Amino acid sequence: MWVFPFVVITPEYALTPYEEAFNWSEMLLPEEAEREWYCVVFRSKRKEGSDGGPLYEADKNAHEEAVQNGGLILYWYGIPHQATGLNLATCIWQSRAHAIAANSRPHHVRAMRLAAASYERYELQRYRLIKTQGERGLRVEPYDRGDVGW
Repeated sequence: MWVFPFVVITPEYALTPYEEAFNWSEMLLPEEAEREWYCVVFRSKRKEGSDGGPLYEADKNAHEEAVQNGGLILYWYGIPHQATGLNLATCIWQSRAHAIAANSRPHHVRAMRLAAASYERYELQRYRLIKTQGERGLRVEPYDRGDVGW
């Protein structure tokens, strides 16, 4: 396992393509490594006046559940953009299978139900995070199909 800083590189991350929003180019890994991870991106805008308390609690419980279930590498949640209210959250998973397993757990199901009622709009996006042998950097590509991860 490698440890590297994961940070946004623009305050406009909620409006920026996923592959351009974070410091992927700074995440250099050993050349001999080859691996891929599954990324889920949640882009959203909260309904004005919606009570965030139950949603945040459900999200916290879903995160704990995912950690216990295994396979969650990173969970990152931004702060809503001051002018637009748009936000971005992302999970990086060891594999797509781990993400699917977590998606069906009780706390995650509750969080999804609350999200549907709490957001004016939301969109899920999926990506592959790829480390190719012989290269040091990471590449982000849209998820198209098939298994991802290890």
